[in-house]
Amino acid sequence: MTAPEVPSQMQEFNEIAAVILSEVFRTFPIARAIDPDRVADALGLDRRQVMASAWPFDKVFASTLDWLIDEGFVRRIGPLSADGVVLTTKGMAALNIVPPSLSRPLGKELADATEQASTEGGKRKISELMGNFFGSAIGSFTKTIAG
Repeated sequence: MTAPEVPSQMQEFNEIAAVILSEVFRTFPIARAIDPDRVADALGLDRRQVMASAWPFDKVFASTLDWLIDEGFVRRIGPLSADGVVLTTKGMAALNIVPPSLSRPLGKELADATEQASTEGGKRKISELMGNFFGSAIGSFTKTIAG
């Protein structure tokens, strides 16, 4: 059985979020400025291009980073995202969860997958990992609130 088709804007969000989280995971606890050119390059994209969702890469990138900040997965160090972001406790907890389908922490899996982010196989792996990431994080958060 194959996974249901992910809408293009969600796929783009997953890919960009994976690269961002991978970058801050690699430098934790040191904050890192997230360069949109570096993220686009990692995904085999041109920063000026319009994505399959019909949104420009820069807009999807900025919205994804803002969402990660607003939801508390990363924290902005200065007044601008360009000043750098760092993983929060929530982000670290989610990245270090080892779902039964993985043999290593999710952060390490993401770091490895984003090295292949410009390939179709790499993009599929990112989509799978990000599904695990957000599913685990939301599930844990929901259980905490309910308890």
